[in-house]
Amino acid sequence: MAAVRLGKPEEFHFTGAGGDKVQGWIVRPAGFEPGRRYPVAFLIHGGPQGAWMDQFHYRWNMEIFAAAGYVAVAINFHGSTGFGQEFTDAIRRNWGGKPYEDLMKGSITSRHRTTSSTPIGSARSAPRTAGT
Repeated sequence: MAAVRLGKPEEFHFTGAGGDKVQGWIVRPAGFEPGRRYPVAFLIHGGPQGAWMDQFHYRWNMEIFAAAGYVAVAINFHGSTGFGQEFTDAIRRNWGGKPYEDLMKGSITSRHRTTSSTPIGSARSAPRTAGT
Protein backbone atom coordinates (compact mmCIF):
# COMPACT_ATOMS: atom_id res chain seq x y z
CA MET A 1 0.00 0.00 0.00
CA ALA A 2 2.94 2.35 0.52
CA ALA A 3 3.38 2.65 -3.26
CA VAL A 4 -0.32 3.27 -3.99
CA ARG A 5 -1.39 6.88 -4.57
CA LEU A 6 -4.91 7.33 -3.22
CA GLY A 7 -7.48 9.90 -4.26
CA LYS A 8 -9.46 11.92 -1.76
CA PRO A 9 -13.13 10.91 -1.28
CA GLU A 10 -15.57 13.75 -1.94
CA GLU A 11 -19.15 13.66 -0.71
CA PHE A 12 -21.86 15.24 -2.85
CA HIS A 13 -25.64 15.53 -2.74
CA PHE A 14 -28.33 15.87 -5.37
CA THR A 15 -32.11 15.80 -5.67
CA GLY A 16 -33.16 12.21 -6.26
CA ALA A 17 -36.43 10.32 -6.63
CA GLY A 18 -39.45 12.02 -5.09
CA GLY A 19 -37.46 15.24 -4.62
CA ASP A 20 -35.47 13.71 -1.75
CA LYS A 21 -31.87 14.60 -0.97
CA VAL A 22 -29.55 11.74 -1.98
CA GLN A 23 -25.88 11.37 -1.10
CA GLY A 24 -23.04 10.11 -3.24
CA TRP A 25 -19.26 9.76 -3.23
CA ILE A 26 -16.73 10.51 -5.94
CA VAL A 27 -13.04 9.65 -5.80
CA ARG A 28 -10.77 10.92 -8.56
CA PRO A 29 -7.34 9.45 -9.24
CA ALA A 30 -4.45 11.08 -7.37
CA GLY A 31 -2.92 13.63 -9.74
CA PHE A 32 -6.26 14.14 -11.49
CA GLU A 33 -5.65 16.31 -14.55
CA PRO A 34 -8.42 18.63 -15.75
CA GLY A 35 -9.01 18.17 -19.46
CA ARG A 36 -7.94 14.52 -19.49
CA ARG A 37 -10.56 11.82 -20.13
CA TYR A 38 -11.01 9.18 -17.38
CA PRO A 39 -12.93 5.90 -17.26
CA VAL A 40 -15.60 5.59 -14.58
CA ALA A 41 -16.14 2.80 -12.06
CA PHE A 42 -19.81 3.31 -11.12
CA LEU A 43 -20.12 1.22 -7.97
CA ILE A 44 -23.56 0.05 -6.84
CA HIS A 45 -23.91 -1.41 -3.35
CA GLY A 46 -25.96 -4.51 -2.77
CA GLY A 47 -28.60 -5.14 -0.21
CA PRO A 48 -30.44 -3.15 -1.41
CA GLN A 49 -30.38 -1.93 2.17
CA GLY A 50 -26.69 -1.20 2.58
CA ALA A 51 -24.62 1.95 2.17
CA TRP A 52 -21.38 3.42 0.90
CA MET A 53 -19.53 5.11 3.72
CA ASP A 54 -16.33 7.06 4.26
CA GLN A 55 -14.34 3.92 4.96
CA PHE A 56 -11.47 1.86 3.62
CA HIS A 57 -12.96 -1.51 2.70
CA TYR A 58 -10.99 -4.55 1.54
CA ARG A 59 -13.46 -5.51 -1.20
CA TRP A 60 -15.31 -2.66 -2.91
CA ASN A 61 -12.80 0.08 -2.41
CA MET A 62 -13.39 3.37 -4.20
CA GLU A 63 -9.86 4.57 -3.45
CA ILE A 64 -8.28 1.49 -5.07
CA PHE A 65 -10.40 1.96 -8.21
CA ALA A 66 -9.20 5.58 -8.30
CA ALA A 67 -5.59 4.46 -7.77
CA ALA A 68 -6.02 2.26 -10.87
CA GLY A 69 -6.96 5.36 -12.90
CA TYR A 70 -10.76 5.32 -12.64
CA VAL A 71 -13.03 8.06 -11.36
CA ALA A 72 -14.99 6.06 -8.78
CA VAL A 73 -18.62 7.04 -8.18
CA ALA A 74 -20.94 5.51 -5.56
CA ILE A 75 -24.54 6.55 -4.82
CA ASN A 76 -26.47 5.92 -1.59
CA PHE A 77 -29.81 5.49 -3.34
CA HIS A 78 -33.25 5.15 -1.71
CA GLY A 79 -33.15 2.05 0.48
CA SER A 80 -29.64 2.79 1.74
CA THR A 81 -29.11 2.69 5.48
CA GLY A 82 -27.87 5.58 7.58
CA PHE A 83 -30.28 8.23 6.26
CA GLY A 84 -33.28 7.48 8.46
CA GLN A 85 -35.74 4.61 8.49
CA GLU A 86 -38.15 6.38 6.13
CA PHE A 87 -35.41 6.63 3.46
CA THR A 88 -34.53 2.95 3.94
CA ASP A 89 -38.18 1.84 3.82
CA ALA A 90 -38.93 3.99 0.74
CA ILE A 91 -38.21 1.00 -1.52
CA ARG A 92 -40.56 -1.42 0.19
CA ARG A 93 -42.42 -3.37 -2.52
CA ASN A 94 -40.56 -1.36 -5.19
CA TRP A 95 -36.85 -2.20 -5.29
CA GLY A 96 -36.31 -0.96 -8.83
CA GLY A 97 -38.05 2.40 -9.11
CA LYS A 98 -36.49 4.91 -6.73
CA PRO A 99 -33.06 3.26 -6.60
CA TYR A 100 -32.82 3.27 -10.41
CA GLU A 101 -33.91 6.91 -10.62
CA ASP A 102 -31.37 7.88 -7.93
CA LEU A 103 -28.57 6.00 -9.71
CA MET A 104 -29.32 7.69 -13.03
CA LYS A 105 -29.56 11.16 -11.47
CA GLY A 106 -26.41 10.50 -9.43
CA SER A 107 -24.54 9.47 -12.56
CA ILE A 108 -25.50 12.72 -14.28
CA THR A 109 -24.69 14.79 -11.19
CA SER A 110 -21.28 13.15 -10.79
CA ARG A 111 -20.38 14.06 -14.36
CA HIS A 112 -21.13 17.69 -13.55
CA ARG A 113 -18.83 17.56 -10.49
CA THR A 114 -16.03 18.30 -12.93
CA THR A 115 -15.68 21.29 -15.22
CA SER A 116 -17.00 21.04 -18.75
CA SER A 117 -13.38 20.71 -19.91
CA THR A 118 -12.82 17.67 -17.67
CA PRO A 119 -14.95 14.85 -19.06
CA ILE A 120 -15.24 11.61 -17.14
CA GLY A 121 -16.34 8.36 -18.65
CA SER A 122 -15.19 6.56 -21.76
CA ALA A 123 -15.58 3.34 -23.63
CA ARG A 124 -13.46 1.76 -20.86
CA SER A 125 -15.96 2.50 -18.10
CA ALA A 126 -16.18 -0.39 -15.69
CA PRO A 127 -19.67 -1.06 -14.31
CA ARG A 128 -19.39 -2.94 -11.01
CA THR A 129 -21.93 -4.07 -8.48
CA ALA A 130 -21.06 -4.98 -4.94
CA GLY A 131 -21.77 -8.59 -4.22
CA THR A 132 -21.20 -9.88 -7.75
